[in-house]
Amino acid sequence: MDGVIRTGLVYVGGYAKKIRRVVNAVFKGKFDPKYVNDKITELNKNLFRMITEKGYDKGDVMYMEIPYEIENGELRWIYPEIKVRYWKLVSEEKPFVEKILNMDTGYTEKEARQIAEEVDEEVRKMERPKDVEKRKVLKVRAGTSLENYLG
Repeated sequence: MDGVIRTGLVYVGGYAKKIRRVVNAVFKGKFDPKYVNDKITELNKNLFRMITEKGYDKGDVMYMEIPYEIENGELRWIYPEIKVRYWKLVSEEKPFVEKILNMDTGYTEKEARQIAEEVDEEVRKMERPKDVEKRKVLKVRAGTSLENYLG
């Protein structure tokens, strides 16, 4: 193994974009960009298959470590050693917009959405990322490997 790509915490719905950004940054100037993007597409297809089979939701959070090696000038993902940590959202609470509408405030749905966005933005500014993640995810983590999902 020559190295490991680490995604950091990412929503399941945004993993492909995150991998594309990270991998392109790691291999910038080392390989032809088209070649790197072809390898990223291969990786994302396999990850997508695993994610859909596991039933992960878009709003859940995951962290991936993707080992790779460079052999004879070729980039190769080491699929059996890919590690995925996954956190499921804790609550299925009604969105803040619905709460505003149910409070009989007289706001239209458009106004309620605007208020909800402003409140969410203020909360993001006030809370540290760790506090936000603690509130949104379960304590249980599940590791998995891709070796069972490759054809």
